[in-house]
Amino acid sequence: MINKSLTKNPLLSIFLHKGTLPAELFGDFMKYEVRRVLAEQHNKKKENKNAGN
Repeated sequence: MINKSLTKNPLLSIFLHKGTLPAELFGDFMKYEVRRVLAEQHNKKKENKNAGN
């Protein structure tokens, strides 16, 4: 799931392919990305719950 969203960001995928992405930046990005993915999943669960009612 996270890998899919990584490739959606063209700038980031360029860095990843070249292997020039600084580790700190990548760490920060992953923290943000994990949070975003978890929030998306949480919202989907909410929507499914609401749709069921």
